[in-house]
Amino acid sequence: MKPRYIFVIIFLLFFIVLTYVVQNYYKYKVESVKETISSNNDIYEMKNIKDDDKKYIIDIYYPYTKYEILNIAIKSKMQKIVDDFKEAVDFEHEAKYNLDISFDYYNYDYYISFAFNVNSDTGGAHPSSNIFTINYDLKNNKIIDITELTKMYDGVLNYFSEVAYDTLKDNENIKEYSSEEMLKKGTKPNLDNFRNFVFDKNDIVIFFNQYDVAPYVAGSFIVRVPYSKIEKKTPSQ
Repeated sequence: MKPRYIFVIIFLLFFIVLTYVVQNYYKYKVESVKETISSNNDIYEMKNIKDDDKKYIIDIYYPYTKYEILNIAIKSKMQKIVDDFKEAVDFEHEAKYNLDISFDYYNYDYYISFAFNVNSDTGGAHPSSNIFTINYDLKNNKIIDITELTKMYDGVLNYFSEVAYDTLKDNENIKEYSSEEMLKKGTKPNLDNFRNFVFDKNDIVIFFNQYDVAPYVAGSFIVRVPYSKIEKKTPSQ
């Protein structure tokens, strides 16, 4: 057999093998992505909103559930954020503004929680990154905010305050950039300071956004409070 034909046969075999490997690689990648997106599809479907205007780009991912009260709460909050963002758009500014929202899912017992990551750039000194949370009680079909949480656990605000202060005072970013006054103010036992929380497997997770307990440069923080450390109220209470 002439060398030319041998080369052609080898090339064809190589091409067939390469095609098989690539097809199976991308098949695996696509299946993996689908599995990740639909892994909680008994709880929610992932929805996406895109709006590419001449002055801004909006890219929002949010959960759509079978619980109407929860859907209304999520949609209402999203709409408020979008409306505020569009109002902040400066049409004299040359660069495009950006708003991106993604979310993380948590659950514990008959509670489900979503933490929404909101990143926006409206032409200020620096972009903004914040988290807000929404919690839902599947058993009683209602939203659980910080006010409802205080009805569920005895002295929860005081305990949150103690744990948050004790945890954050030793954080390196807090020690470098914040002050005792700002930290104490941000961890005082009031409703607003602890409005962003989720029900995780073993803990209630509290989120502190930029400026909550420290300046922007210090970033954001989380504090975990084990369920075993807080006393649940009895129904009679």
